[in-house]
Amino acid sequence: MKLSFPAFLLLIVVPAWAQPPQFFQPLGQVKQFLQLSDSQVQTILANNEAYNRYSSERQTRIRQVQAEIADETAKDTLDPNALGVRYAEVEAICREMKDRVNEYRTRNRDVLNPDQKTKLKILEDALKLAPVISEAQGGNLLGGFTYAPPFFTSTSGSTTSGSLIAGLIGPANGCYLPFPVVRTGDFSPASAATIVPANRVSGPGLNPAKPSGIPNRWFDTSKFVEVNH
Repeated sequence: MKLSFPAFLLLIVVPAWAQPPQFFQPLGQVKQFLQLSDSQVQTILANNEAYNRYSSERQTRIRQVQAEIADETAKDTLDPNALGVRYAEVEAICREMKDRVNEYRTRNRDVLNPDQKTKLKILEDALKLAPVISEAQGGNLLGGFTYAPPFFTSTSGSTTSGSLIAGLIGPANGCYLPFPVVRTGDFSPASAATIVPANRVSGPGLNPAKPSGIPNRWFDTSKFVEVNH
């Protein structure tokens, strides 16, 4: 059976892309920074798991109440008392959850020794700079992006060019690939300039064989490689 090169490439790339990520160690970086022991990490994770179970139960109740609110709102005649009681219950649950968050955070911090608490204070102080860092990134004063953002804070006055949004919306259209691209053929700088990624267009000097403004391809389809099996 003969396969064209793009089809053969998918047989190699897609299975590799679909492989599960490497082993994830919960709180791995925090453990290294604070010099936590394995037992400390396990205690913190156990506390968090207890909160997660509690939170899941309370969020289930919130969804039930929200469904009741939707039913009440759909009625021709509104019942202010019925709606008010349900809205108050949702707010009460949210406040209760916030208190429980603080309770479990205290439990987690009680696991730390004095030196570790001092290091944690460094993270707390750095957290206060997060809005400033985000604004500096949005103003293109700091790096940190592994891609080309679609815009930065400017004088346009557009609400979509705010620094925080610029750091959150991701890369510009066509500037991100879900998996590595494998090229074949001539890898000289001259030929590399003729390779135009998907969602981009070829311009003058990029691909003389194609008119400017016509989307190019990842691969030169005129040079498919036949693979014999």
